[in-house]
Amino acid sequence: MAGTNWEGMDSEVANKVRELSAAYLENAENIPTEITSWANQERQTWGGGYEGRTIHELIQNGADEILRWVEDPTKKSFKSGGIRVVLTSSALYCANEGHPLTPEGVSTLLSNNLSYKTGNEIGRFGVGFKAGLPVTDRPEIYSATGSLGFDRGRSHRAFSRISPGSLAKERVPVLRIADPIDPGEAFVDDDILTELADGGASPIVKLPFKPKVAGQPAMATG
Repeated sequence: MAGTNWEGMDSEVANKVRELSAAYLENAENIPTEITSWANQERQTWGGGYEGRTIHELIQNGADEILRWVEDPTKKSFKSGGIRVVLTSSALYCANEGHPLTPEGVSTLLSNNLSYKTGNEIGRFGVGFKAGLPVTDRPEIYSATGSLGFDRGRSHRAFSRISPGSLAKERVPVLRIADPIDPGEAFVDDDILTELADGGASPIVKLPFKPKVAGQPAMATG
């Protein structure tokens, strides 16, 4: 059954998510101008040649990881060694077997500039993961070692408390604060996610589409 051996809300990954999110909020309270700076950096990242390349970037990241994994004799054998992409009218999923999410990978995901591309870990999703922002406000990553999700609405509420009345929802950073996700609850509500996990995938990226994209999956392919 999916999620049976997956770590949940008390994992090292989940604790790192809480730690870094709290640190970024504290930083914003001390230097409120950082909020706009972070938002601009995010937009520059996914707009700088990556806009419209969401699927391409996620597949490329997965392929790079599989190659590194195969070349490392200390790693276990794959069940399939493949990458699965599932595109529905409401979400995009990209899954592969590879190195599970680590606390260092969480640091990469919540930063614009860090990169761990030399290692077999989800941190390599850095720019590729951020390339999903044109199509989603709620990107999620599921891993056997811990899962997390971002939410533009939650970020807007949190940062607006620091800088009330001055932040448009579309002008807040999405990927600076996150919440741990209970994978067991997520699997109950999502048959596709469950099927991918049962097939041995970890990590799994899920990008629920923005309302203007939902129902028009071609918009996600670039």
